[in-house]
Amino acid sequence: MPEYDLRLDVPFRAFVNANLIWLVQQGGTLWEAKKHFLPQVGLSDEQIYGYHLYDPAMALSLLYCMIVVPRELLNLPENHQLYRDFDAQNISGYFSAIEPPMGSYLLIRCLRNSLAHALFSISEEHGQACYEFHTDQKPILKRAVIGHGALIGLINAVGKPLANAVLAQKGASGA
Repeated sequence: MPEYDLRLDVPFRAFVNANLIWLVQQGGTLWEAKKHFLPQVGLSDEQIYGYHLYDPAMALSLLYCMIVVPRELLNLPENHQLYRDFDAQNISGYFSAIEPPMGSYLLIRCLRNSLAHALFSISEEHGQACYEFHTDQKPILKRAVIGHGALIGLINAVGKPLANAVLAQKGASGA
């Protein structure tokens, strides 16, 4: 029997996470928001205790907003300082497997394509989400595997530099 792909849970969890954040913004605690909202969407009392906001829906949303939404990243050349910095930081080291091996320029492009076309799966390994990304068009990424904790680390490592690179283009265009 094929393993259940947790990717199918992402839309539901994104909806729930947005509502929980909205409730917290109205006042109160996350715990109060969870106790109020989660039963409304069919989660049991037991599931309320184990529900975490920083889940695959949140991680993938952040990654999507960082590398897919800003199309301006596609304008950056392979030798841009951003990619040289990422290579120096060894961002590929966050992954347990990357096939074929590649530098950060190609890795970011492949992750972008994988996310944009929903060419990834999410499984559970040792109690944590495990993501496997791939592409079906050039540049080809056969597979890039990363655990949830490592994905959060990658997001923290590349988030600010990616945002700054896009904002720099905004300033350069006179906008």
